[in-house]
Amino acid sequence: MRPSDRRLASIGRLLDAYDGDPTPGGYALAVVESGATVLERRGGTANHGLGIPCAPDTVFDFASVAKQFTGFCALELVRGGGLDPDASVVDYIPELPEYCRGVRVRRLIGHSSGLRDWYPLVALAGRTEDDRISRDYLLRLALAQREPNFEPGSRYAYSNSGYLLLAEIVRRLAGAPFGAVVADRVFGPLGMRSSRVVEEPGEWADRLAVPYRAGADGRYLPGSDLLAAPGCSSLLSTAGDMAAWLSELDRRRVDGDPLLKAMLEPSRLADGREVGYNYGLISGRWRGHRLVGHGGSWNAFSSELMYYPGARIGTVFVTNRNPSRMDVTERLRRILLEGDYDAGLVPASGDGSDRGEIRHGPDGDAAALDGPGPDAEPTRGLEGTYLSPELGVAVAIARDGRALALEHPAYGRLRLARRDRTAWTGGRYWCDSIAFERDGRGRGAVMRVDSDASNLASGVAFYRA
Repeated sequence: MRPSDRRLASIGRLLDAYDGDPTPGGYALAVVESGATVLERRGGTANHGLGIPCAPDTVFDFASVAKQFTGFCALELVRGGGLDPDASVVDYIPELPEYCRGVRVRRLIGHSSGLRDWYPLVALAGRTEDDRISRDYLLRLALAQREPNFEPGSRYAYSNSGYLLLAEIVRRLAGAPFGAVVADRVFGPLGMRSSRVVEEPGEWADRLAVPYRAGADGRYLPGSDLLAAPGCSSLLSTAGDMAAWLSELDRRRVDGDPLLKAMLEPSRLADGREVGYNYGLISGRWRGHRLVGHGGSWNAFSSELMYYPGARIGTVFVTNRNPSRMDVTERLRRILLEGDYDAGLVPASGDGSDRGEIRHGPDGDAAALDGPGPDAEPTRGLEGTYLSPELGVAVAIARDGRALALEHPAYGRLRLARRDRTAWTGGRYWCDSIAFERDGRGRGAVMRVDSDASNLASGVAFYRA
């Protein structure tokens, strides 16, 4: 048996274990080697209620994997002279707030813009992943923000908002819907007939899988897919179509294509430090092997697309089940890159995590700390209603014994715990840190909320009503 055949047989054993999972949802996988698809496999159900299995033409939401197509289209415009990466984003979207004037286009491309990520902002405003979230709503949210996370170019922080705006720039320069631009420049030429960018919530592709998420009682419940965030997410496709894109990446690398070379170069911060992210592709190393690619997650969809240039191997894995069992992708690397054929013998076990730009916080209240300490900020005077003009939502702060509670119109009462001497935490990604500014009478005047660092939105202000 040739080594390549041994690798494929080991992958088969790995997926046999995955196929034994009786829970709703399924997966699709493709492996590309030297520009050719050498393996396609799928299992489980696309629609558990109707008994529809995952098939070669089953469509999944690949979420943030979309960013590389946005980067590709933007880079084509850069190379054609239509887009200046050193121009201000305000030159292309004049209605952006004044603080955006210092944000150059290349800061969007390399995630160093400082713009608040819309994902925690949407959650803080009270919308969930099952709600209707439109491109227009997300753009209005970006326009409403009054300050950034940090000085543009000073650091790296992943921002879906940045790629939403990058797609808007591409749309305006092309004079066509963004989805049509991607279809014309990528999907059409490569024969990716099952791929599309969602422009409006509820655009339901034929054969789209239903997302299934585990509830508090362990039962898997069907969800919805009503997000339209073109450019940063909302990419519908099949594993086979994504394999065609991997084959194109391999061809361009072998041919020495200057466009792909530019995509694979690191971006740089203002002080010259390199960042392993550029034009929608993450660059890094795994046990000495160079890798480029991206992950994605939305609702119960999780995906990963990776290309290993030195080995000329690419992999696609996508699932409509959460917990997602994305540990399969790590085992694929062990098999394909290191010849660890035994990696396929160990049954896959879910770690419950979502890989990509979307992370989910715990469902419960924040865990209580040991106590506030003698020098901790007192809770008295912080109670009241606080309004965020940027989000259009009001929340209430109430005392809960020696602690505080946040009452949100969408989530109900959330008990807060001490994070440190002056800050609190709600234990969820959208309220990782909460701090208060007091007025001259010692009453809470401003509440500032920070999300966690994975999808950063810091200093969101709520003013006492």
